[in-house]
Amino acid sequence: MKTIRFSIRELVVLIPIVVITARAGAQKTFTGTITYDVTLSDKQMQISISSRDKLVRQDFVLPADAPPEAQTYQIFDYGNGNVTTVLPGMKKYMVTNLKTLRDAMGQRGDEHTDDVRKALEDIKPSHRQETIAGYTCDVYTLKSTPRDEWCITTGLGHFLYFEGATDIDADSPATVGGNSPTASLMRTFKNGAVVLRMRMMSRNGETVSMVATKLDRTTPPATLFVRPASFEEMNPFKAP
Repeated sequence: MKTIRFSIRELVVLIPIVVITARAGAQKTFTGTITYDVTLSDKQMQISISSRDKLVRQDFVLPADAPPEAQTYQIFDYGNGNVTTVLPGMKKYMVTNLKTLRDAMGQRGDEHTDDVRKALEDIKPSHRQETIAGYTCDVYTLKSTPRDEWCITTGLGHFLYFEGATDIDADSPATVGGNSPTASLMRTFKNGAVVLRMRMMSRNGETVSMVATKLDRTTPPATLFVRPASFEEMNPFKAP
């Protein structure tokens, strides 16, 4: 497999579809870790997504010769809307609050319901099934983007990484990145769903694909979602 290095910016924004959203009533969330092979045009890598309650951690599996500054992981706290990006090689981290970002973007609380309604009208079952990482999934497309497709399995709960959080603070009803086709599609499954494979065309015409290679339902340790206390906080938005 051909491997090409990613810049820090590419690593952080490679899959910009993680959202923060609220829904009435607590529901079952997926607990465990899923490893994906990711392809962005001619660039290939792996990511590992660990989920426990309202916490999600995204790790990038990089080549052994990757520079220290490229090593990074992100912790998403869907309880308070914080995303912590940790740079182990630099012993630094930065925190972004998605509720604050959402307010700055002027997003409204009624956008979530409208996204789901549009997705329900747009979704198109292909009536095809695949077996990926030991689980059977159903292939769906959207009428508006027939070249994009998702293979989705149900019964494992809501996968916050793609869908957003359930039962979050009532003050955070809208989404950040709520216009994501994947997020809207996932929210149409009332009992939750997990993406095992997806293929999408980005806005600049590049093909993005993800395929699950391993699904481990072991509960990740709580320490996995805690940043090192000795690391220094950095603020990229603050003038030097």
